Amino acid sequence: MNTDEKILQETLRVLFEEWDRSEKQEQSFANAQNLAKVEDFALQLVEKVAPNTLNEMTSLDVQDYILKSYKRLGYESPKTVYRYYSTQRPVNIHTYPSGMNVLNIKNYDNRLSVEGLKAWGYIEFDAPLTDDEKLDYDLYVNGEDEERVTLPF
Repeated sequence: MNTDEKILQETLRVLFEEWDRSEKQEQSFANAQNLAKVEDFALQLVEKVAPNTLNEMTSLDVQDYILKSYKRLGYESPKTVYRYYSTQRPVNIHTYPSGMNVLNIKNYDNRLSVEGLKAWGYIEFDAPLTDDEKLDYDLYVNGEDEERVTLPF
């Protein structure tokens, strides 16, 4: 391992420890958000410390290195979050499938354009919805998804 890699590895270790501390103080930080911050930071660090290395590395190489570092340092891999937008009404009780583990609900004050559709808010789950559940509750992943329903009128 060369000096640049050692510096990067040590910096990632310190960074993970710091985020772990802040995560215990404020549980709203998601691992996926932390990982995105780490990726950005690592890219900046590699660019400063070893600019030639960055030219040889692809984005996937960097992500792979960060994920391996994340796991090697004993941190859990970030969980996949499934976000669905509600286009017909704000997200509330009985507007999404029961029995699902809800991670986050966000309602907007007004109907906003997001991800290619107009939405009142979104809901995040730890598992994907079935096509029937998405249809039953008018929940959409993005604007392309909204085309799946053709109304008769």
